[in-house]
Amino acid sequence: MARRKSKVDVSVEVETQKRAIVRLTGFLIIPVLWGVVLGQSVQAEPVVQVLFGGDECSFLPEQPPPLWVTSLPSVVEGVPVIAGVGSADRMSSNTDQIQMAEQNARAALAAGIEVRVKEEVKVFIDERYGSSKKGISHTSEQQISLEARQVVDQTLSGSQIKQKYLDRKNCVVYALAIVSKAELEESKRKFAEQLRRQFKRKQLMLLDQSKEGGEAVIATRGMLEGLFEGIGNSLLDSAAGASCANDSMKPVCKDVIYAEYTVALEDKQATPAVELWTYRLAGKVRFKERLIASFNVLCQERGNAGQEYKIARKAAEACIRQARQTIERGMQGSE
Repeated sequence: MARRKSKVDVSVEVETQKRAIVRLTGFLIIPVLWGVVLGQSVQAEPVVQVLFGGDECSFLPEQPPPLWVTSLPSVVEGVPVIAGVGSADRMSSNTDQIQMAEQNARAALAAGIEVRVKEEVKVFIDERYGSSKKGISHTSEQQISLEARQVVDQTLSGSQIKQKYLDRKNCVVYALAIVSKAELEESKRKFAEQLRRQFKRKQLMLLDQSKEGGEAVIATRGMLEGLFEGIGNSLLDSAAGASCANDSMKPVCKDVIYAEYTVALEDKQATPAVELWTYRLAGKVRFKERLIASFNVLCQERGNAGQEYKIARKAAEACIRQARQTIERGMQGSE
């Protein structure tokens, strides 16, 4: 006769069944988890393909690494050149990757061209203003740098992508951009000549032909010096100016602009309290036989009696303001 199970036996049996179920569940879960992990690993390859268009990197012809990848060439196919190399890492589009490498190569080439053009600028500034750059304003120097950048852009427009190379192992594209050295030298020569021919880059001598002195004359000269230096001219000192005035055919004097002017007190009205002075500023700016600018202006200034210094200085300022536009417009020309 079978023994009737006690409550204790039933409890033990239930607990045993629970443990068996847990073990069975564990056995089932582990393979599922491994399946998930393995599934992710298996799915990684399609993800790479989606991002990069294939796991292989073979969209350019296979070749040994060219020397220009690590060492810039100075001669290509027997022609002296300036070169720049650019690269681009793997991208989702092969076309975009190639274009990025070419763009980077042209940027590197532009940097090399700019260095050489700036050397030409330095030579010009040293010739015209001396190594101390005395007499050249910050604005004028910036203008020269801007013109130099235009030369870089013009030279770069004649460049070409000569070769491309694909590093298949790392999937990196390299591009070689070149421009003929002769073309660059010609651009530099034209740039230097352009600078030298500009009126605003030439040496200039101020010739004061005023018959009388005074504060207005002194102030006018100082303001004219500041005006021409701001335009970009290098002013000759008094000794060099006197030498050129006596013999304008000297080699050093042939490329000089002459600015002659007079300051004259035309009228003076006064009351016990107020004075009204009228000045005339007249002059010509010429280069060789060419008239660059001509001005003849009247300017009035009033002030308290006994303040002749202030009246004369303000009158000079008013005259320069009237003549400035005419002078600046003429100085924008060239030979």
